[in-house]
Amino acid sequence: MNNSRNIVGFAAIFCAIIFSLWLGVNLVTDQQEILIKVAVGATLLFCILLGKKIWMILPLLGALNLSLPLPGNPTTLLVGQGIFICFSVLLIMTRQLKLKIKFSELGFWTLLLSLCVIQTYIRNPVGLNILGGESVGARPYAFFTASLVCSMILGSFEISAANLKWIIRLSVLGSLGNFTIQSIGFFVPRVGQVFGGNMQANEVLTVTKRAQFNDSSASRIGFLGAAGRDLSLMVGSFISPIRACFHPLWAPLVLISVAFAALSGFRNEIAAVGMTYLISLAYRGGFISVFVASVTLTVGVGLIALINLTAPLPPNVQRSLSFLPGTWDKIYVQDTQGSTDWRVDMWKEALFTDYWIHNKILGDGLGMSKQELDYIQSFTYEETNLGAGVGKLSRQQEFMMVSGAYHSGPVSSVRVIGYVGLIVLLLAQIRLSVHAHRQIQRAKNSEWFPLTLFVGIPLIWAPVFFVLIGGDFGSAASSLMMGAAMVRILENNLPLPLPFNNQSSSLARTTK
Repeated sequence: MNNSRNIVGFAAIFCAIIFSLWLGVNLVTDQQEILIKVAVGATLLFCILLGKKIWMILPLLGALNLSLPLPGNPTTLLVGQGIFICFSVLLIMTRQLKLKIKFSELGFWTLLLSLCVIQTYIRNPVGLNILGGESVGARPYAFFTASLVCSMILGSFEISAANLKWIIRLSVLGSLGNFTIQSIGFFVPRVGQVFGGNMQANEVLTVTKRAQFNDSSASRIGFLGAAGRDLSLMVGSFISPIRACFHPLWAPLVLISVAFAALSGFRNEIAAVGMTYLISLAYRGGFISVFVASVTLTVGVGLIALINLTAPLPPNVQRSLSFLPGTWDKIYVQDTQGSTDWRVDMWKEALFTDYWIHNKILGDGLGMSKQELDYIQSFTYEETNLGAGVGKLSRQQEFMMVSGAYHSGPVSSVRVIGYVGLIVLLLAQIRLSVHAHRQIQRAKNSEWFPLTLFVGIPLIWAPVFFVLIGGDFGSAASSLMMGAAMVRILENNLPLPLPFNNQSSSLARTTK
């Protein structure tokens, strides 16, 4: 026995030495390619070691939320979904994994939304650009299918109570990784490019350069807004935001989350952080806490507006707060109003004409014609942003509409699945938020309360955000399916009594 252990130990040391030599030699020649290969190998080895816990890569890579420097620039979530599906299928085929399959209401809404997408593909079949067809856009359908299959498998997983707590830990770890890599990519673009954080960093730097030549524009730093949103969710899940403001450890985190959202330059990030804290307050303190927080927030905005009179806030912050009453510079208020008008013009053109959306009842699908793709690829970045369009819209607006980037969840959904599909999507989001609410109520006054808040808060404000603030069909559908899977995990695996409604439905099924 000792001899066999020694042989294994010597073999491991020998392999480690060979790997180190290979890595050292190749890092000199092609650093980026070698780092990608090492990352892929390490990821596969990690997944093999996880075994039945392969589901853990989804909250980790979903929170990491980076675009990887691979062909097609896939996101970490998409890569995680592909790995999860492949390994889960292998585990099922080898009978090492048994799924707790049960059709539920959330499964019904997911199926109904899938049928809305399938009918658009049947009416407007699309292929890949490399095949030379008349229409392209098979990739978005493949992404939708990956989210659907992943949701179906994940929602049927049996997870022990101890492992459920890893959902928050891995999500926080992924968020920290995203913030670190995006920060590196912002200050050192070459380093950010290696780790896949270059895309957003370059976008930020480009916007910053444009802002230097146009005083009416404020720079935007997207990854700060995402960090603020993630941080507010973590705080709101573990402690009442009001109590957090008076706690020596939690108070700085509250301030940082709000500061990050403000410095991002995006109004929607301020709204997301605000809704997260308000919903947390509603569950932890009831209406009285929400009322006190609203009054405090009003006073706080007034104080910030007074400070802005004597010491003007950075342009990013003023732009983020411009939708609130205050003493903000007219330049930034007009800038945000112009941005809103810019979007409204696109929405009117899309909904009240037949040029951009041909079938508003059932939708045009996720693809586009070959001519539309050629139009997108015919202009450089500068030509797209500065040129004038053929009609009333600018070339940038036309570019956005051709690619389906309407900056509106409902309008984007009408383009893809029509008004019928939009109604299905909204009902599915509302019912998902109801199920998330039930899990939060179910776990109240238990150790699982933070976990249910962490999963449920984003799902509860998602319908409001989708309709009133911003979004698109692709991200909304993916969030819906992954959110449904997470809620199903809570319903099936939390070691707590079921809510009364779930008990009644279970009893009814048993009686039948």
